[in-house]
Amino acid sequence: GKRKVIFLVGPTGSGKTTTIAKLAAKYFLHMGRMVSLYTTDNYKIAAVEQLKRYADTMDIPFYAVKDVKRLQEHLLRDGSELILVDTPGYNHKNPEFYNKIKQYRDAFGEKDQIENILILPATSSYSNLKSVIGAYETVAYKRIILTKLDEADYVSSIVELADMNSKTFAYFSLGQEVPFDIIPANKKTLSEIEVNQDKKKE
Repeated sequence: GKRKVIFLVGPTGSGKTTTIAKLAAKYFLHMGRMVSLYTTDNYKIAAVEQLKRYADTMDIPFYAVKDVKRLQEHLLRDGSELILVDTPGYNHKNPEFYNKIKQYRDAFGEKDQIENILILPATSSYSNLKSVIGAYETVAYKRIILTKLDEADYVSSIVELADMNSKTFAYFSLGQEVPFDIIPANKKTLSEIEVNQDKKKE
C-alpha cells in the first residue's frame, strides 16, 4: 500500500541516466506499472534532455527539480506507484553529496517506501570500486546495479567487494540499448559470465 521510491546514486559516468530509463521502460511498458521519472541533476543539461526524451517516448511524467520545495509540489500531484529519481554523479570523496541526497529524501512522506540503489560500472578498478562502495555507505544502500558489464573483462573484483560489504545485486546492465540491455541479477548468470566471457553476448 506504499509508493515505491528509488534513488539511483553513484559516481559520474556510472550509467545512472541510461539505467533509470531502462528500469522505467521495464516497469511501465512490460509490467504495466504507473511510473514517474525525476531528476535532481541540474549540472548535466544533456542528461536531463536525454531523460525527458525517454519519458516523452513512453508518455510518462517527468520532472526536473531544482530544489526540495519544487520536488514537494510535484509529489503532491503525483499519482504514480513507482518513482525513479536520477541523481548527479557526486564526487564520493566529498561528504557534501550525502547532505544533498538526504534533503531530497526528506521531502517524501510516510506513504513512501524509499530505497537507495548504488550504480557501479564493472569497468572500474578494484581500488576505485572499494572507495566508492565505502563512501556511499552514508546513504544506507543495500543493493547494487552493475553497469557496463559488456565492457568489462572480469567481474571478480566487484563480486568480492559486494560480498565483503554484504551487498546484493539488483540488475546487470550489458549495453546502451533501452529498454533491452538490462537483466535481473542472479547467481547463475553472474557465475557464467565470470567463467565464460562469451556468455555476455548471449
